[in-house]
Amino acid sequence: MPNMRITPSHSVRATASCPRDRAWTVLALLALGLALATCVGCGQPDPPALDGAQRLIDQERFQEAIDRLDTIVADAPQRADALYLRAVANYRWAEQLQHGAEAEAKAKPMAEIKADSRAADSRAIVAQLEQASLANDAAAVDFRLAAKIDPDQYDAARKLAEKAQQAGLHVFDCFARSERLDKAVQRARQVVDAAPNDPESLNSLGCALLDRAEANDSSDDARQAERAFADAARLQPEEIRFAFNRGTALTILGELTGEHGCYHRALDEFDRALRLDPQSAAVYCNRGDVYEKLGQWRQAMADFTRTIELDPNLAIAWYNRGDIAGRRGQLDRAIDDFTQTIHLDPDFPDAYAQRGLAYFNRGDYAAAAADFEQARALGLEVEPPAE
Repeated sequence: MPNMRITPSHSVRATASCPRDRAWTVLALLALGLALATCVGCGQPDPPALDGAQRLIDQERFQEAIDRLDTIVADAPQRADALYLRAVANYRWAEQLQHGAEAEAKAKPMAEIKADSRAADSRAIVAQLEQASLANDAAAVDFRLAAKIDPDQYDAARKLAEKAQQAGLHVFDCFARSERLDKAVQRARQVVDAAPNDPESLNSLGCALLDRAEANDSSDDARQAERAFADAARLQPEEIRFAFNRGTALTILGELTGEHGCYHRALDEFDRALRLDPQSAAVYCNRGDVYEKLGQWRQAMADFTRTIELDPNLAIAWYNRGDIAGRRGQLDRAIDDFTQTIHLDPDFPDAYAQRGLAYFNRGDYAAAAADFEQARALGLEVEPPAE
């Protein structure tokens, strides 16, 4: 079985992949967001040009407010106050749209909406979800721009940007995976078209493309994802996530195409990420995966061990180290590592299967049979070796 890796992330430090079965509703505004949404400039007097837009937001006439603010920003693209207020309008409009979709969905079971999102009554719900996703993304871009232009006044907007972006990512969780992935890529492309020089938008596009690449075994999507991460890194070279994500994209591209040059380029990116943050467990884990693919087991083992030292609760690292130990005939060490993997993640079917194989090779057939049975119970097809 192949080693596991940590998937690309939007967070400050990459972590193990998030579960895909979240509730489909976006989260309510943070208390911080509500406080900020009621003012411009956190207590500073509103500039006269923004008074009308603020009143429209207070009246929940969000589209009119956004249209007015579009004009102001077009004339003065560096106005942090206008960007911030437009972000607030988009953020609150997304929430309004989401509530509307929830209300309409109550009249029709979500299973039916999933089964036929093109039906007339489903299309209205889908349209609201799509617009809510785009509004959240637009809010995230403007929050980040406001914080970048005037960090003293709008530093808190960075947290709201992350919140809005995560809300936008999960809007389509109610749909089938293939449809959700296509929608995520489409949404991310629209955001990049609107903000081509925003590294976070490029990173989001890369993540959406890479998710679809893995789901569909698409080398074309993987190549486009790598380019998106490269563009993000060019715009913000000090951000570790972009180097990490590009290295992961190159690893997947190597798997899909068999081009070993992709693995060597991935190592370069992970090395760059470690220069930015020498304490990143995620980077060591994924670099170890590349070393393993290149047959450099000693380096891979060292990286997985370093990952465990930095984050002993990362089940994937224990699993990967156990996998290499098993291949090298170090059965006792492999069993210990797989046991720790299972302790950290009792629903990890591959760990049971691999520990079962190590038990089998050690001659403990009863323990092997029990682990193979547990792996099957968790949904993994296992063919035990013949005694």
